[in-house]
Amino acid sequence: MLLKLFKTTTSITLVVLFICFLTACSKDTLPRPSSDFYVSDYANSLMIETRAEIIEESAYLYEATKDIKTIGGAQVVVATILVNDLDEARAYDTTSLFRSWKIGKNDMGVLITVFYSEYVENEITYTEFVDVVFEAGYRLEAYFVPGSIASLREATFYNGEYSYFTDVALLEFYYTILNIIYVDVYQMEGFEFDMDYIYEQLTDDYIPDINNSSSQISILYYLFSPYSNFLEKLLLILAFLFVFGGGGLFIAKHKGAGGSSGGFIIRRRK
Repeated sequence: MLLKLFKTTTSITLVVLFICFLTACSKDTLPRPSSDFYVSDYANSLMIETRAEIIEESAYLYEATKDIKTIGGAQVVVATILVNDLDEARAYDTTSLFRSWKIGKNDMGVLITVFYSEYVENEITYTEFVDVVFEAGYRLEAYFVPGSIASLREATFYNGEYSYFTDVALLEFYYTILNIIYVDVYQMEGFEFDMDYIYEQLTDDYIPDINNSSSQISILYYLFSPYSNFLEKLLLILAFLFVFGGGGLFIAKHKGAGGSSGGFIIRRRK
């Protein structure tokens, strides 16, 4: 009788704690990465083609370098975030986001965070570019000269030609970063890209991507993933053992390789 009461009380307690934890997760100010990992388009501002290109190239980079000793496993991740204004974008903690998502094996990660704001015109909601922040992991810092990255940012995101089409600016910025990693870090062959051709292809094929933004990984997958800590995992396991009797996992297509950042951030000066 006492044993049954103990089990019941313990189960109820664990369920309550589990629900409280899920509620806390849902209120977290930092988003979880999307199931695609390499692109988390939470501003819903990127074209499907842009997202697909970044996911494919970033996945290839990681697979091509993950077995290299000491500096292998480079990951380049893009996130888009909605903000109200430039001040909010500049106050955003991209370093915590980088660390939370564990970008790059051996601290060989890059996070490109693009901020957008919303505006309404003729009862239609649009997004417009606000700012971009570049951040590199500990071991990649030496390969990125702040002045060169700042110049690249000005030539792409602040290029008047791309003012109303930041997908092109993002891709040029992204491709250039990839080439630096391939050539300067790994002494591999870089690849050529023709931005005029890419611009024509994207503008010719442009279809508004409505209601198809990135989705965060589920809380259950988050708890099983490398992103959660030991206590969070322990709570989930105990809850399943006592109440649910186990369960399946939600598998993401790609995930972070465990990297961190020391706050090597390149952003536009005020």
